[in-house]
Amino acid sequence: MDWAILALLSAAIFGLVSILDKYIVDHLSRNTRSILFIMGVFGVLICIPFFIADPSYSSYSLRAIGAAVASGLIRGLSLAILFWVLRKEEVSRALPVTQTYPIFVAILAALFLNEQVGVLDWVAIVVIVAGAVLLSARRTPGALGGFLGSSFFLLTLSSLAVGASNFLGKDALSEMSTVQVFTINFFAVGVAILSVSTSRDSVREAWAIVRNRPPNLVLFAADTLMALVGSYLLFASFVAGPVSGASALNATRPLFVFIFVVVGSRLTPRLVYELLTPRILALKLTAIAMIVGGTAALVVR
Repeated sequence: MDWAILALLSAAIFGLVSILDKYIVDHLSRNTRSILFIMGVFGVLICIPFFIADPSYSSYSLRAIGAAVASGLIRGLSLAILFWVLRKEEVSRALPVTQTYPIFVAILAALFLNEQVGVLDWVAIVVIVAGAVLLSARRTPGALGGFLGSSFFLLTLSSLAVGASNFLGKDALSEMSTVQVFTINFFAVGVAILSVSTSRDSVREAWAIVRNRPPNLVLFAADTLMALVGSYLLFASFVAGPVSGASALNATRPLFVFIFVVVGSRLTPRLVYELLTPRILALKLTAIAMIVGGTAALVVR
């Protein structure tokens, strides 16, 4: 399957993950550490059967295994930073900054993987990133504009971490299979999340969430499985094509979130809803045009 299709499918699945994550946080618990703890446990447990089924990991070089592990740990660190910032800042102001990671991926790929990133490729990547940021951004009435202070630096660090994670994943794929790399990556993400979310209070509340309403396990299982599939498709796109281009297309997640929210607002307004004024709609359509145009330029290069 073409690398661009794989990257876009991954973005679409992660768009569903984003919506489900929001539902979980809004309806199950406002304590993000307890939510992260449950997701970390699921992430670690779901990888165990993959390790058992494939005993060949020890045959690979420490460099490849180290790159795969580092990719997951760094991605987990980026999530931890993002959730820490979201405790202090508005989601609508924080998330757009994290959509800049394809630029870092392109720089690393050009420097260390000898990927040929031409002028038109750079223009397409920047246009996609700008469209994703514009589509993610929202203006809250009465909110102050400007930078986010120290949080802006942390969010940029989170974005850089995602870029480094994609770069290291691509490097590990030069020796290991897609399933092996994404399994190690996903396991390491779970470990990283558990390392920053495990506490007496988070474990107690996580147990209460599961014990009082066992059906909640279905939501967490679905969230983890979708993230697993999305991760596999992302790494498969790295194998099939340039990591810089695949990362840029994967950054179109806000586009799919917007589409799913619009459809959900019509079909299930109690679960998913977003107010779309003419001004907001015009802004988002502009962003969509930028994303589609940049995507087309990358795909046909």
